[in-house]
Amino acid sequence: MSPASSWKILFLRHPKIQDIVVVGIKDAIRDEAIKAFIVLNEGETLSEAEFFSFCENNMAKFKVPSFMEIRTDLPRNCSGKIIKKNLK
Repeated sequence: MSPASSWKILFLRHPKIQDIVVVGIKDAIRDEAIKAFIVLNEGETLSEAEFFSFCENNMAKFKVPSFMEIRTDLPRNCSGKIIKKNLK
């Protein structure tokens, strides 16, 4: 199982998260940081504090994303795979 798959499995245990992808982004302080792009279940809201608390309670500190962004959908190609380069 790839690290990305294990991340996704963990995040999808959160009752408000419908879909998620994590990507590396450029960061002036650390050179690269982890950002989570999240699609919520219909009618749900998720604060940064709630998301990061969930992360800190369920994964090693070095795996916790530095940033998060709530989206209505994730860009996908014709076969349904998420197009990560469109999320940077």
